[in-house]
Amino acid sequence: GVNMQSPNPSENQITIRGISPEAGWASAVGFYLDETPITEFAIQPSVTSFDIERIEVLRGPQGTLYGEGSMGGTIKVIPFEPNVNKMEFKFDPEFSNTSNGGLNYKVNGMANVPIIKNKLAVRATGFYQNDDGYIDNVGLDIKKVNTFETYGARFAAKYIATKKLVITASALISKSKIGGQFVANTDLKQTTSTRETMNDNMSLVNLNAYYDFSFASLTITGSYYERKTDQVVDLGFFLPEANGLFEMFGIEPRTGLWTKNNSDYKVMSAETRLVSSGNGPLKWTVGAFYKNYDMSSKDVGDSEAHLSGEEVSFIVETIFGIPGITESFYNDNTRKIQQAALFAEVSYDITEKLNILGGIRLFNEQRNFSSYSTGLFPILMSGGFLPLEEVTEKGSENVVNPKVTLTFKPNNNIITYITASKGFRSGGQNVYAYLFEGAPTSYGAETLWNYEFGVKSVLFNNKVIANAAIFYNNWTNMQVRTRSYASLTATENVGKAHTSGVDIDISWMPLKGLLFSANGNYTIGKTDDVFNLPAGVDENTGEELYEEVPKGTQLPFVPEYGINLASQYKFKVGKGMFLTPRVDYNYTGKSTTALLYSEENPAYQTINLRISYEYKWVEVYAFADNVTDERVKQTYWYDDVDLGTMYAMGRPRTIGIGFRTRF
Repeated sequence: GVNMQSPNPSENQITIRGISPEAGWASAVGFYLDETPITEFAIQPSVTSFDIERIEVLRGPQGTLYGEGSMGGTIKVIPFEPNVNKMEFKFDPEFSNTSNGGLNYKVNGMANVPIIKNKLAVRATGFYQNDDGYIDNVGLDIKKVNTFETYGARFAAKYIATKKLVITASALISKSKIGGQFVANTDLKQTTSTRETMNDNMSLVNLNAYYDFSFASLTITGSYYERKTDQVVDLGFFLPEANGLFEMFGIEPRTGLWTKNNSDYKVMSAETRLVSSGNGPLKWTVGAFYKNYDMSSKDVGDSEAHLSGEEVSFIVETIFGIPGITESFYNDNTRKIQQAALFAEVSYDITEKLNILGGIRLFNEQRNFSSYSTGLFPILMSGGFLPLEEVTEKGSENVVNPKVTLTFKPNNNIITYITASKGFRSGGQNVYAYLFEGAPTSYGAETLWNYEFGVKSVLFNNKVIANAAIFYNNWTNMQVRTRSYASLTATENVGKAHTSGVDIDISWMPLKGLLFSANGNYTIGKTDDVFNLPAGVDENTGEELYEEVPKGTQLPFVPEYGINLASQYKFKVGKGMFLTPRVDYNYTGKSTTALLYSEENPAYQTINLRISYEYKWVEVYAFADNVTDERVKQTYWYDDVDLGTMYAMGRPRTIGIGFRTRF
């Protein structure tokens, strides 16, 4: 099963088969846009779905061909390539209205133009989306605070130089703006001491060369990816303590506290891949990969009204005897990571029905982290133990990721397989270790072995497609949040766990145009060790207290059940005219939020309706998403004294119409 938690459209945490980044900065799921890895950390950006040829979901560790970060699986978003044979255009406007919100609209367009027929073409795509908010911030008296706007363009060129050489180049620019977090109670209300806005700018450039040697094909690809975000984070939870302190020093109480985070991620990657050609029993892939990751992140805090440097200095020097502190909140941290890998896969047809595949990836990673914090609030939070100097950490990983798959084809319609594969996720630095006594300043990598048996089949004269897989994931050196202060956390490696379950996908076409599909998953995630996690400090002795997490405790963010059902019927209503009604049902089971002091992420379900009319190159459609206006409580967030339990809240009922052209 694939699940996603999202406090806003630019921060997506993806879980596959119960493998989620419960803690740590690195992603547990690989994310690729065409040939480019954009898995820069545990929260993934949004990517437009317009002019996308297909989305591939590769379940289970993909550590042989895709490396670090593909521990739970890999998602590949593959856009359409430029078409060198003919001119193409697309134009897709859409308008909708959201319950408790307002008007949403988006416009997408694409032009494909051959410059030299059969040799050279360019493809340009543009997109714009503006969604009204549906959550009211009662603390700031702002209606529909969680607005979302995104726009951008993608340009691609394809040059068929010879029958053997093909060169493609592409560039993507995307900008997003969020008016407030998508976090609310069931009445769709939130309260913060400041507006939590976010700007997210992404750019990507890729150059790809393909050459056919007859015996094998060579692909060389290079990419540069950059993502810049600036985000306001509310610190209103600290206001009572802060205002109590201000009162002691005769300073007027403040109505808001926040930090503004500015982050810049720069990733350069390159890969060379040689894949065998021909229909012989032996097939192979060999390659090399390199990635250079450079991240800088700064947090600058302030209050409403502004707290002067003189006021900050007076408070800090009086209480802690530390002179010269003039910032309210300042944190600066960097990550510099270099990765290099060699990989190979070899498959051999033992018989016409039996195939064996073996793969290996040799991976090396070098990490350099640094952080520096100062200011009134970090010093207060740390109890005066803040290290007022740069803290540096170095780390490295040398990992061997193997894979073995045995495939048996009893006939042309059925494939069975059994596989064992290994994946891993990098370690990192605890930037806020100074807040927690005894917290380590860094943590190591975690690894996972996947054991899987599956069946893929096409039955009853191609009317039924049925796929199923049973899996068991053995998770070691698991990264877990062991300490937290509001949204600030520390991570440690604590022990072993596992996930196991079943994935089922079935589609049935009993009549021409009539389709029924169902996919579901059953997943269990449990700890295999007894974890002793920090549980506060003894008020009398000052010693750190620990609480036992029993063996068999449910892993966080692992819904036991997930179900997706769909049905559609495309039928002719006139010459060249078709009508297609469709209904989708989605169910996500409940899950937990942590190993210790856990809250519940409730189960939720949605029903979507759609009907479309097609005539030649034109399609008109109407839709109703979340037609029952379900409160989609994706993730528990926190408990508010006045408003109750807050959740990352999905979109309420949205009704709209759209228009598509293809010519």
